[in-house]
Amino acid sequence: MKKICKNAKNYKLTEGLEYEVLKEEDGYIFLINDSGKNVKYDASLFNEDSQEEEVVSVRTEQDCIDSIEYDGSVLSYKDLYAEQQFIEVSLYRGSNNGFSCGIVRIEGINALCELIEVSTDEEDLIELQKALFKTVLEYHIQREALKGMWMCSTNRCDENEDFHNLLDEISLHNSGWFVNPNSGNEIKLWYGIINQ
Repeated sequence: MKKICKNAKNYKLTEGLEYEVLKEEDGYIFLINDSGKNVKYDASLFNEDSQEEEVVSVRTEQDCIDSIEYDGSVLSYKDLYAEQQFIEVSLYRGSNNGFSCGIVRIEGINALCELIEVSTDEEDLIELQKALFKTVLEYHIQREALKGMWMCSTNRCDENEDFHNLLDEISLHNSGWFVNPNSGNEIKLWYGIINQ
């Protein structure tokens, strides 16, 4: 326990300095004074227990990643300050694509990329952002157990390059970037096999 000296008198103490209390009994405090000696002082010379600084454990990006949870509509994680963060996010899954009922179409990739923006003053926490993205995508893929394949597409956006690279890793194959004659944008298609 530590106490702060509020009245040094002429006792080899420094007013405002915090001292480690070795023992306290019958209105007296035993501590090491400014001369380095173990001395007994009247407790009235000191403030009550000083407020020790709250110890904030340093969280890592991996701690944040390990705390990710997703229920299909709310994505949550604990940030570097152990504060719970919530992001409302849902992807559209459709299978009425006219060529096979065994393929599910996952839409909303651009919107998902925009929602997942995690940064601090020091860093962008890109691995956390990628883990959040992957959690949502894999949740929606795994919910399609009666489908054989998933597919998604999006247009090229430099800010989303890390997510596009992650889709390259997750997918079985992709089309590569090509120009959409309709819009003139570069687009890409990814697909993968479900539960295999």
